Amino acid sequence: MEVFDSTAGTLLPEEYAALGNVADKRRREFTSGRECARSALSALGIGPAPILFGAAMEPLWPPDICGSITHCQGYVAAVVARRVDVHGIGIDAESRRELGAGVFERISLPEERAWIGAATPLLPWELLLFSAKESVFKVWYPLVGTMLGFRHARIEFGSARGDFRAMIHPDAPRAGRDEPSELGGRFCVSERHVLTSAFILTKEK
Repeated sequence: MEVFDSTAGTLLPEEYAALGNVADKRRREFTSGRECARSALSALGIGPAPILFGAAMEPLWPPDICGSITHCQGYVAAVVARRVDVHGIGIDAESRRELGAGVFERISLPEERAWIGAATPLLPWELLLFSAKESVFKVWYPLVGTMLGFRHARIEFGSARGDFRAMIHPDAPRAGRDEPSELGGRFCVSERHVLTSAFILTKEK
């Protein structure tokens, strides 16, 4: 994984054309994310190439590669892996803050609210829950091609280990025997940010 703290960088011509006429802030975010992604790809021996985007603005990676890009105020990161090792991966970064009024209730399931209500308040669990589900969604869409709602993924945190599990509800769009039903995850909290990742490891043949 590559992490940059600046928004400097340049776009390749294909990326510039695909992005079109957008606000400067959006262009800076997009540019820094692509620069970060190319640095991550270079660690796998993959040379510079356009990283375009799909219908849901998801990054389109080179063949046999999965990855994810995230950014928030003062932070941008990208992660890539070969599909022979990782079937899917998603990352999310959030600036530390309180969720807006009613947001926690909208994004959480009763079991999640009960666990967070009983957990030690030393960590921003509500924001971690939001971020974990965002990471899960970034794994699901490229693999399945449908969006998940917040109620479609149930998060179980391992508070002492910095990890979590995500269970996909059976009524999620296109959920079934051939689609992932459980994802692994990790989380990290700093003074300024909440960081999460979700992943599905490739099964051994």
